[in-house]
Amino acid sequence: MSGGGAPLYSYLWSSGEKTYAITGKCTGTYTVTITDDEDHEEVAEIEINNPEPIIATFNVLPSSYAFGDGEISVSAIGGSGP
Repeated sequence: MSGGGAPLYSYLWSSGEKTYAITGKCTGTYTVTITDDEDHEEVAEIEINNPEPIIATFNVLPSSYAFGDGEISVSAIGGSGP
């Protein structure tokens, strides 16, 4: 709320949820209407973007012997978070 507003706040999302935060939503734009205890409203728009896809590259080194151990390595780029 610009200027602070009067606590207790209620929340109404365009998805119909009435919680402080929404989780597990798909990419898109969502609107939240925040109402304070004196019925003052503030509307905000939130955009959720998906992270870049993870791209894995494999490097295979076969064994130089008929039944020996080979090697494989992988490197990944993209994604987000831990």
